[in-house]
Amino acid sequence: MLETTQKFIVDLEENVLQPYGSENPETHQSLKTEDDESSQPRQNSKRKLVLSSRGCLSNIMIIPYRLEASKYNDKTIFATRYCGVLHTSNYRYDHDNSKNNTYHSKFQQTCFSDGPDRVPDTDQPVNENEFIRGIFQTTLKEFDLIYSGELSGIVSYEQIDDMQNLENINELQFISTKLLWNSGHSKIWKNPKCLNWWATLYLANISHLCVGLKDRDGFIRTPVQRKALKDLPKDQFWKPQICVRFLLTMLKLIEETMASVNCPYTVYEFVYDSFAKCIKLKKHIGKTEYSFLSEEYIDRCRKQTSMSY
Repeated sequence: MLETTQKFIVDLEENVLQPYGSENPETHQSLKTEDDESSQPRQNSKRKLVLSSRGCLSNIMIIPYRLEASKYNDKTIFATRYCGVLHTSNYRYDHDNSKNNTYHSKFQQTCFSDGPDRVPDTDQPVNENEFIRGIFQTTLKEFDLIYSGELSGIVSYEQIDDMQNLENINELQFISTKLLWNSGHSKIWKNPKCLNWWATLYLANISHLCVGLKDRDGFIRTPVQRKALKDLPKDQFWKPQICVRFLLTMLKLIEETMASVNCPYTVYEFVYDSFAKCIKLKKHIGKTEYSFLSEEYIDRCRKQTSMSY
């Protein structure tokens, strides 16, 4: 299971990731399946780097429990392989700017303040275009995973002045917030969304989850419920180890399928079809509307590759 989460501040020169290929086990964190003998990568194995988003990885993890035929259960993963690095994305989705979704941001604003001695500033309008994101690193068998994801807040009884100190950041207790409609059911932790919550927060090593129940008018009139993430899988029909193993299986499938690809524009589209109960593949060769790597990133990869020879 995920033991530690390493966060990187990408705007500092000293924190730019070094050329890939280090076999030093101290540079890796571990995402272990239940039958792993060790959390350390094998010294003689060839490491494989995957760059992704947390949402993309969590969508893969929940597929084993999304077997009912439904468009909602269908999942699409786009992949590009370039300079020996596998890039995966689920970027083709519609951002939800509905009234219901804005409740989540307002709830988050109400829960967090800028310091332990301050009260939350709820007078400011919520900016839906601003997100606090982290970059995470972990390992899964032969794969090194680096992915981005949104963060909610931290629990701290002291003011944190230096947010550039990576050692301090990785010792903080991170917490997340979610909202549900108040349907009158008391078993909030049996909601079907718990699986998606767990997968998303597990990848970021979030310690606790706070859930509010909103009425039809958007107000929360009952106490917010809090639960440790490690306790969320208890008494559920889904099993964390199955989710992690399926992620490993899917990464192996994508890597093996694209082993001969080395193009920044070619995209392989892997689609989980819940109606057909299978993974379908569509290839978009060359530069198309599906190409998702930026020209700036491609140019940096080319320069880094030429410097290594």
